[in-house]
Amino acid sequence: MQGKITKVINMKPIELLGLIEESSGTKLYEVKRTNAIKLMVKKEQKLNEINNVLVEEIEPTLIKLRKEREEYNKFVANNEEIEKYGKMEISYKYLVAKNMMVEKEEQIEEESNEYKALENDIKNIEKEIISYTKEKEKLIKETSVVSEPMKLLLNEKEETEKKILQLKCSLKIEKKENEKEKKKKEQTKNEIKRIEQKLYDYENTDEKNNKNLKAYEEIKKKLQLLKNDLTDKQNTINCLMGAGTSIVPIGFDQTSNSNSSTTGVHGIIQPTGSFREQLKNYKSSLSRTETLINNLLQNSKHFEKEIISLKDEKKKHEKESNEIRKEKEAEEKKKNICEKELEKLNEKYNNFEDMNLLQQEKYKTTNELNMLTQEIQIMKNVINSIKVEYKIPNHIKPGDVFGQIYELIKIKKDYANTALAIHLVVGHKLSYILVHNKEDSKSLFEYNNFSKHSKRVTLLPLDDCIISRDLNERHIQECRTSIGLNSNDNSNVMYFLDIMEYEHKLEKLVKYLFNGTIICSNVELCKKITFNANKRLAFPTITLEGDKFDASGSMSGGSCKNINLFLLHYEKYQMKKLEYIEKEAKLKEINEKLDILEKADDQRKQYKKELQIVINNLENIANRFETSKYGNICKKIEQYTEDIEKGRNELNALYEEQKQLTVMIKKIEKDLSEYENNKDKKEEDLKEAVKNLKNKIKKLEKEKKKKKDEIDDVLLQIENYKKQMEKENNDIDTADEIIKESEIKITELEQNIVTESEKLKELELKMIEHQTNYSSFEKEIKEMVLKIEDLECKKKENMLYLKKMENSLADLKKDFKAASDTAKYLSRTYVWLETSENLLSKEQNTPFDLKNFKYDVIQKKIQSLQNEQNKLSININRKAVQMFEQVQTDYKDLVTKKAQVEEDKKKIQEVIADLDVKKNESLLAMFQQINEYFQAIFSTLLNNAQAKLSIVDGEMSNGIEMKVFTGGGGIPV
Repeated sequence: MQGKITKVINMKPIELLGLIEESSGTKLYEVKRTNAIKLMVKKEQKLNEINNVLVEEIEPTLIKLRKEREEYNKFVANNEEIEKYGKMEISYKYLVAKNMMVEKEEQIEEESNEYKALENDIKNIEKEIISYTKEKEKLIKETSVVSEPMKLLLNEKEETEKKILQLKCSLKIEKKENEKEKKKKEQTKNEIKRIEQKLYDYENTDEKNNKNLKAYEEIKKKLQLLKNDLTDKQNTINCLMGAGTSIVPIGFDQTSNSNSSTTGVHGIIQPTGSFREQLKNYKSSLSRTETLINNLLQNSKHFEKEIISLKDEKKKHEKESNEIRKEKEAEEKKKNICEKELEKLNEKYNNFEDMNLLQQEKYKTTNELNMLTQEIQIMKNVINSIKVEYKIPNHIKPGDVFGQIYELIKIKKDYANTALAIHLVVGHKLSYILVHNKEDSKSLFEYNNFSKHSKRVTLLPLDDCIISRDLNERHIQECRTSIGLNSNDNSNVMYFLDIMEYEHKLEKLVKYLFNGTIICSNVELCKKITFNANKRLAFPTITLEGDKFDASGSMSGGSCKNINLFLLHYEKYQMKKLEYIEKEAKLKEINEKLDILEKADDQRKQYKKELQIVINNLENIANRFETSKYGNICKKIEQYTEDIEKGRNELNALYEEQKQLTVMIKKIEKDLSEYENNKDKKEEDLKEAVKNLKNKIKKLEKEKKKKKDEIDDVLLQIENYKKQMEKENNDIDTADEIIKESEIKITELEQNIVTESEKLKELELKMIEHQTNYSSFEKEIKEMVLKIEDLECKKKENMLYLKKMENSLADLKKDFKAASDTAKYLSRTYVWLETSENLLSKEQNTPFDLKNFKYDVIQKKIQSLQNEQNKLSININRKAVQMFEQVQTDYKDLVTKKAQVEEDKKKIQEVIADLDVKKNESLLAMFQQINEYFQAIFSTLLNNAQAKLSIVDGEMSNGIEMKVFTGGGGIPV
C-alpha cells in the first residue's frame, strides 16, 4: 500500500488527471469523440475531393462551354440578322422604286394639269392685253388736245417705265436662276462630301479591303524580289558558261543588253561578258576614277590658295566697304520707318478701301440731294398756290392759331384710294386758316389786313363750327346693317373719322369738313344709304370714283381728271423734306469722314514718296558695292567657294564609285577563284536555285492572281467614286462660271435699272411742271400701262415656266421608267417579294419594318455582321449548347453532394462539442468528490497538516496537482 501511495504522490498532473478520468468513467466519451473525429476527417477529405473536381475540372469546363455557347448563339443570331437585313435592303429598294413610280405618276398628272391650266392662263392674259391695249389707244386718242411737249414726255416716260419693268422682270428671272444654280452647286458640294466619305471608308476604314490590298502589294514586292534574284542567278550561269551576259552589281541599273558595255548609276562603265573581261574593265574604271579624284584634289587646293590671297587683298578695301555699309544701314533705317508709318496708316484706315466707297457715296448722295431739291421746289410751287402767309398778333396765344387745314389733317395710308372722294367733299376748305374762336379770327384778319390780300383768305373759328348733320360710329354700323353688310365692314362703307389722321381736339373740324358724308365703295351702296326709307339713316354719300349723292335727291358725277389731290401732294412734300434732311446729314457725315481720310491719304503719299527715294538710294548703294573692288573680290571668293563645294560633292560621288568598283573587283576575283576550284558543283547549285526560284515565282503568280480577283471589285468601286467625284467637280466649275456670268448680268441689270430710274425721275420732274391740270388723266394712262406691263411680265414668266414644265415632265417620265424597270427587275430576281408586297407598305409588326430604314447604316451593319461571322466561324463549337447543359447538370449534382457533406460535417462537430461538455461535467464532479476525500484522509493521517488537489492554471486539460500545507507553510507536491 505504501508503494502505491508513493507512486501516486510522484505522478505528474496529467497522470493524476488520467486516474480521475478512469475513476469517473469518462474514457467512453473519449472513444466516442475519437471515432467522431475520424468520421469528420473522412468527410473533410470527401469535401476537398468535391472542391478539387469543381475548381479544377467542372468550373473551367463550364466557363469555356458557356463562352462557346454564347459564341454559337451569337453566330446563329448573326446569320438571322444578316438574312433579315438583306431582305430589308432588297425590300427597301423595291418599295422605294414602287413609291417613286406612284409619286412620279402623280407628279406627271399634276404637272400635266398645271401645264394645261398655264396654257389657258396665257391665252386669257393675251386677251386681257389686247383689251387693255385698245382702251389705252382710246385714251391716247382722247388726249389729242394735250400739248406736244407733254406727249413727248409721256411717250418717253412710258418707254422708260416699260424698259425698267422689263429690266426688273429680267433681273427677277436672273436672280431666280442664280439662286437655283447656287442651290444646285450646294447640292453638288454635299454630293462630293458624301462621295469623299465613301471613298475614305473604302480606302481607310474597310478593314477587309485594306487587308487584301496590303496582301496584294506584299505579294507583288516578293514576286519582284524573286524575279530579280532569278535574273541574277541566270546571268551568273550565263557568265560561267561564257555567254557574255552581264552581271548587274548592286547599285547599278541595267538599261541595255548590248555586249559591249552599259553605264551605271554614277556614270561608271558597267562591263559585260565573262568574269575575266568584267574584271579587266572594272580595273580600268577604277584607274580612271582615281585619276579624277587626284585632279579634283589638286583643283581644290588651288582654289583654297586663291581664296586666301583674295581675303588678304579684301582687307585693304574694308574702309571703303564700311562706308558703303553705313550708308546702307542708314537708308534701311529710313526705309523701315517709312514702311512702319505706312503700315500704321493702312491698318488704321483699312488700306483706304473705304475712301473710294465714300467718294462714290458722296457723289451719289449729292446727286440725290440735287434731285430732291428740284422735286421739293416744284412741289413747293404747287403748295404755294393755296398757302397763305400770316403773322400772329402778340395778344393771341400761338396755340390758338392752328394753321391751314391741309396742314392739320392727313389720309391714312390704308385708305389712300379714298383721296379723290375726300378732295371732292372737302374741296376748297383745305386752304382755310383754323383759329380757336371768333375773337382770334377777327384779330388775325385785321392784323394781317387780309381784306387787301391778293388771294381769297377764309378764317374758320373751331368753337363756332356748325355741323348740320352729325354722324357717329353707331349710325355707321346701323347703315351697314340696313344694307345687308357686316356692322364692322369698313372696306365698303367708310366712316370719315376712321380714314383720317388728326389730333383729338380737331375731331369737330373733321366732322365739319365732311358734314355727315359717308364714303362707299360703289354706286349701289351709295344709293341704298342716301335714299334709305328710314330718314334717320339717310346720309349724303360719295363713291371712290367721285359720284356724289344727297338725301335731297341731287347727284353729281363725271370726269375728275383735273382734280388736284392736294393732301397726297402735301404728304409727299413732307416726306421729301424729311428725306432731304436725312440725306443732308448723311452727306455731312460722309464729308467729315472723307476729310479725315484725305488728310491721312496725303500723309500716305508723302511716306510713299520718301520710301521710293530710299529704295532708289539703296539700289544705287548696291550697285556701288557690286562695282567696287571690295565687291568684286567678294564675288570671286563666293565663286571659288562654290567651286570647292561642287568639287567636294563630285569627290564624294567618286569615292563612292571607287568603293563600289573595289567591292566588285574583289567579288569577281572571289567568284573566279571559287568557280575554278569547284566549277561543276557551282553550276549545279545555281541551276537548282534557279529551279526553286521559278517554282516560288509560279506559286506567287497564282496567289497574286487570286488576290487580284478579290480586290478588283474594290478597285473598280474606288475608281468609279473617283470618276463620279471628278464629274461633280466639273459640275461645280460649270456652276461657278454660270453663277459668275449671272452675277455680272445681275449687276449690269441693276446698273441699267438705276440709270433708267434716274432718267425716269428727270422725266417726272419735267412732267410735274406740266401735269397740274392733267394729273388724274395721267394716272389713268399710267395705271393702264402698268396693267399691260404687268400682264406682259406675267405672260413672259408663264412662258418661261411653261418651258421649264416641259423639261420637268420629260425628266419625270424618265424617272418613272427607271423606277418601273428597277421594280420589275427586283420582282423577277427575288420571287418572295410578290408574297410579301402587301407587308412592305406597313411600318410596324411585320418582318419589313422600314419606318426608320437607313440604307448606309444597314449596309455597314451587314458588313460588320459578316466580318464578325468570319471571326466566329474559325473556332465555332456547334455542340456547345448540349455539352454545356450536360456539364451544368454534373455541376449541380456535385454542388448538392458538397452541401450534404458540409451538413454532415456540421452535425459531427456538434456531437464532438456535446461529448466534450458531458465529459467535463462528469470529470469536474468526480474531481470535487475525490478532493474532499483526499483532504479528510490527509488531515487524519498527519496532525497539523493539510492537503488538497488543485487544477493546474485553472484549466482541467492542463492536469491536477497535489498541494500539502504544514505548520511552516504550504509546499506543493
